[in-house]
This record gives sequence, C-alpha cells and structure tokens, in this order.
Amino acid sequence: PLPPAATATFISTDVPVTAAPSGGLRWRIASVIPVSGISGQVLNISVALQATVPDDSLIHDIRVSKSLPFGQSSGSALYSDTFATGKLSGADLGTSCTPFGGATTFDDRVATEPLEAGAAPYAGVFDSTPGASTLTAMAAVLRTPDYSNGDWVLEILVEAGANATLECWSLKIEYQP
Repeated sequence: PLPPAATATFISTDVPVTAAPSGGLRWRIASVIPVSGISGQVLNISVALQATVPDDSLIHDIRVSKSLPFGQSSGSALYSDTFATGKLSGADLGTSCTPFGGATTFDDRVATEPLEAGAAPYAGVFDSTPGASTLTAMAAVLRTPDYSNGDWVLEILVEAGANATLECWSLKIEYQP
C-alpha cells in the first residue's frame, strides 16, 4: 500500500504587489513562491489569494504557473475573461488571506462553480476556469519532484491603469510521497 498523502503549504513573502505596466493594454501583478520539499507526484493544488481591486470588472486573467525542465511550463487559468470582458463585478478578491475562509480560493476537488458565479468580494472556494487548463490538469503534469519543486508564479492581469494590489497568496500542494 502507498503511504498516506502529504500536504505542504507555501505562503508568498514578496507581497503586497501593485499592478504595473507590462507592455500592452494590460497591467500585470506577479508574485513568486519558491517551493521545495515535494517528494512525490502532485495529487491536488489549491491557490488562495486576497487582492484589493476597486473594480473587479477590470480583471482579465488570474493564472498560476510553474516552469518545468527544458524550458517548458505548466499553468492553469484560475480565472479568465479573454473572450468576454467584465464577467466580475464589485470590488476586491477575498476578505483575508485565510484559505477556505476569507480568501478567494481555487480548488477543483472542492468547488463546482467558477469565480464568475460568485459575488464580490468572492470570498469562498471556486473551480478554475472551465474549458481552460485546470488545476487538476496541472497537477497531472507535475509527476516528479523535479517538476513540482521550484518557483511558482501567480499572475493577475488587469486593465491598464487599474489600481489593483495583490495583498497575499498561498499555495497548498497535496502529493504522494
């Protein structure tokens, strides 16, 4: 029999981060969490965040990604309005940094509704964007510790000029040691 699954939680230390020009029509917020100690295949990924955004309709994408060996990357669109702008309304994402509490939390195993089905400040648990690369699909790619350890990046793209700040985010990885 396999040993029980293990869980590791990693918390951002480079926040708060404010949206800044990134060349083009969108401004970007990016934060990195270094991950180490994952010793087996990833089974599940949860991402929790809190962001101050006076107008959530200006959010275009929320993504998490991980660089892989040989210059490849694995990523998941947690929220994307690439094809229909302004699906969110109100202000802010989350009310605290507590995953499965006041944070905006993405976990495909627990949630059944996408972010746009919620209401501001979107404190709760949501499914990653349907039809996009999900957190579940991303976990399936991270087969070895070489793939899962290293820098993970959370990226939020907002309309140019948007006054948005990522206050905090965390990454919870369940893996089979």
